[in-house]
Amino acid sequence: MSVAPVHADVPEQLRAPVLSLSSGNMESGGNIAIIFIGITGTEYTHTSWQADVHLGKKLFNVGDEKCYEIRASPQELSLNKINSDLLKLHTNAGLTWLNGTNTDLLCMVILGKARSEIVGDVIDSLIQGWDKEVAEKNVCVVTTGDGKSWVLNLCKWAIALKMCNRIKYCNTLDYTLAGFLDVRQKYQSNMKISINIDKIWIMLGIVFVIVAIWAFNYFEVTPVMILLSYLKTLFGY
Repeated sequence: MSVAPVHADVPEQLRAPVLSLSSGNMESGGNIAIIFIGITGTEYTHTSWQADVHLGKKLFNVGDEKCYEIRASPQELSLNKINSDLLKLHTNAGLTWLNGTNTDLLCMVILGKARSEIVGDVIDSLIQGWDKEVAEKNVCVVTTGDGKSWVLNLCKWAIALKMCNRIKYCNTLDYTLAGFLDVRQKYQSNMKISINIDKIWIMLGIVFVIVAIWAFNYFEVTPVMILLSYLKTLFGY
């Protein structure tokens, strides 16, 4: 039986612009507007939210007058759902606040459990509803780790679709407590895969030992007999 060859999806011509990546310093102070966005609940409490907001203000060297909070919490009657109507009101109020600041830079800090469908809608609404020309919309998005992949992807599409002039992206987990890039993060994904594989082998070994002891006690079957029976089933001999 022949297998069809696999090919990469490569267009004949690129008609849309490509992304140009660069790095730069994070702005702080000055004419900047900070909007904290996130979801609180039983795991990420309001107390944790307040503490992280305080750290965010310190990071960007701004006072309360330059900050706004859009925080969603689970409904009392349905803990797994978000009060979307209330979140819309908060988002519209945040837009009103943003358009009254005359800021040069909008920085959105994502806190708590990041749900892409909800938090992503808020970010899109703030960028598109910001009452400035696209060429004047300079945006910064900071995530504290949760949902970092979709946040970075959202930033990519915001630039590709020309929703704003530029976006700076920052994941705080990429940095040490002293503020330097944590080079160990480069190897984190490979380390996690290796650790997970090791855990699987350990669990399989524990299960085998338990089954072998149980079989020997009740049926006087030795571990070798169990292994041979498994190999016979696996390879069909």
